[in-house]
Formats: sequence, C-alpha cells, structure tokens
Amino acid sequence: MTKYNFLCHLVRPTCLLYLFLAGNALQARPLMNFPPVIATHSEPSAKVGNFLATLPITLLSFSAKAQTGYNELRWKIIREVDLREFSIEYSENGIDWNKAGIVLPLPNNVDPEYSFKHSTTIEGNIYYRLKMIARDYNYTYSPIIALDTWPEKGQELQLFPTVNRYGQLQALVNEPFGNLQVFNMQGQMLMTRNLQNQTGIIRLDVSAFSKGTYIVCASRPDKKVSKTFMVL
Repeated sequence: MTKYNFLCHLVRPTCLLYLFLAGNALQARPLMNFPPVIATHSEPSAKVGNFLATLPITLLSFSAKAQTGYNELRWKIIREVDLREFSIEYSENGIDWNKAGIVLPLPNNVDPEYSFKHSTTIEGNIYYRLKMIARDYNYTYSPIIALDTWPEKGQELQLFPTVNRYGQLQALVNEPFGNLQVFNMQGQMLMTRNLQNQTGIIRLDVSAFSKGTYIVCASRPDKKVSKTFMVL
C-alpha cells in the first residue's frame, strides 16, 4: 500500500464520521418558530367615531317650541367645517336618549339656520340635544334644552292622557280646590283626594280600573269642574 492510499484510508472514515455526526445534528436541530402573521387594520371603524369636546362648529342658538302635534326645533351655527349631519335626540328624563331624526348641512350657506319638526305625543317635560357629526364621524353634543309640553294654564283642570293605556293618570290643577274625585259613568265614587288647595300635577293610579269612561271632578264650596278620560 502506498503512502497516498494509506492516508486515504485514514481520512475517508474520518470524513464519513463527520458527515454522519453533522447529519444527525441537523436532524435534531429544532425548526425556528416564527409567530403567525396576523392582519391588522388600525383605521377606526367608518361609522363609529369618537366623542370630541370641540369640533370646528360653533352653535349660536338652539331652541324648541311646542306646536299642535309636534315640537319645532331651531338652531343656528357658524364655522360649519366638514360637517356630515345633525342627529336630533330627545329624552323624557334627560338620561335615556332616542333619535328623532337627522338634518343634513346646507351647502354653501353662510351662518345657516336650521329647523326640525319632531312629531310626538309626549306630554310633560321633554329634553332635546343635537349630536353634531363631522365627516370623519367624530362628534360633539350641544347643550341640552328642556321643553314643557303641558298646555298653557288657563283651564282649571286638565287630564293627561285622556285615553289611558298604562294605568297612570295625571291631573293638572290650575286653581285651588278642596277635593279631587273620580267617578264611573254610573255615578259611583271610585277615588278621592284631599287637595287642600294644592295646585299643579296630581298623579292618580287607575291601573285597577276596567275599560270604560270615567269622570274626574275638582270641587270647592263655590265651584266644581270635571273632565272625562277613557281606560282601554
């Protein structure tokens, strides 16, 4: 055996051993775990928007007036920049709000004045506010205004609602009376209240009344007035 062949015999097993060990090392090496790619969208939802304390809108006036069958709202603004719409909201308690409608901005109008008619049968106090929404759906609220929808005083006795479905009757007494009584159509007295010359709203529970027509009578020694209401 020549010196060259002898060296090859020595080197070949060493090379094979190295390749064998290297191969096993590669097989045992764990794969690198990359976190999964999650698609994200950082833009805000197109119809959500955020409440902002101020918008580039200046509200000059906001008022409401009770009309027959509806309440008329009027408001005037300046700096109408990038305004999308007005959302008119109302509430019976100043806490829980409902949407009455929307009004779109007037194009190319300097210091525009707006109006909205809210058809409603709500009797008593009703609250209104404007939700002013910008084109990017950010928004702000106007101050809250309150409207008293009770009829003007002048009638001695008024009942609300005169067609009753909910079991609660409100009597508006505008003059001092001694007693308030409720009768059925057969003349039977079903309820009495000692008013002691009290005026204002008197709340009566008529939830136990059967369907029919009833009479509410307010009286004092020199005067007696009466009104009727129905229970459905």
